[in-house]
Amino acid sequence: MGVSDGIRGDVQAQGGSGMRGVLRLKDVPLTTTQQMISSGSGALLVSLFTTPFDVVKVRLQAQLKTKNKIPKGTHYPRSNT
Repeated sequence: MGVSDGIRGDVQAQGGSGMRGVLRLKDVPLTTTQQMISSGSGALLVSLFTTPFDVVKVRLQAQLKTKNKIPKGTHYPRSNT
């Protein structure tokens, strides 16, 4: 009995309860190769979506720090007395 036979059996078992055509894959385990592919593609997608936002965040934070920096002697000049 292969993986596809198990899926067909699940679909047929669910067909009588009004859920015709719904696949229930919780009883079918993933192979090691499928787990590696799914975790790798998930990590790739996360890095593609989050890295640009992190770059923007860091640049905005650096920009705010340089704008709020008060140079020495600019606002409170020393008196020569």
